[in-house]
Amino acid sequence: MAPHDVAGLQVALYRFGHYKGPIDGIAGPVTNKAVVAFQRERKLTADGKAGKQTRVALGRYGRPRFGVRTLRRGKVGFDVSVLQFL
Repeated sequence: MAPHDVAGLQVALYRFGHYKGPIDGIAGPVTNKAVVAFQRERKLTADGKAGKQTRVALGRYGRPRFGVRTLRRGKVGFDVSVLQFL
């Protein structure tokens, strides 16, 4: 994942109470631990990778990918988090 995608993931995991670290775009051990915890909670394969099933489980915070839609005031989602990070 690109650093800006990692930041979007960190924000999504924070929203679900699993990520407590800084939103820094670094896919380190704190981010990995949060992904695994989220996956276990949602009964997904706990592999630490934010694949399709994990992103679907994140709901509106796991989609859409950055650059797919036009953003407007009041929108939320993965792409909004990435834009804020950038």
